[in-house]
Amino acid sequence: PKNLDAYGNAAWLLWSTEHGAEAIEFLKQGIKANPSTFYMYDEMGSHYLYRLKDPVAATPYFEQAVKYTCPFMTWHSLAHCYEKTGRWDKAVYAWKKATTYKNNVIAASHLARAQLQLNQKQSP
Repeated sequence: PKNLDAYGNAAWLLWSTEHGAEAIEFLKQGIKANPSTFYMYDEMGSHYLYRLKDPVAATPYFEQAVKYTCPFMTWHSLAHCYEKTGRWDKAVYAWKKATTYKNNVIAASHLARAQLQLNQKQSP
């Protein structure tokens, strides 16, 4: 139950063979068995965001994932969810967090873009 890659790989295999509902259930089992790490929340969020194109469903999983030590790509995914749902203030916050990672060369340009969008939304 603690083998995180087994859950992630099995879910990918299920999804890629048209068994999306089973993939989600398997990832839920992985979260239940490993609730104190970013990995399973990130996998579930990625499943919803990238495979199902559902940023609303993905957001709470990425929000949970970033509560733990995680790679900057988790912050990127969360920021993209916020952008796709028009929550530019939260997107700016997530991009700011992503810029704190050493060697994350792309986050600053995304932050500038998100800040511009937020400023435009706030202008009368």
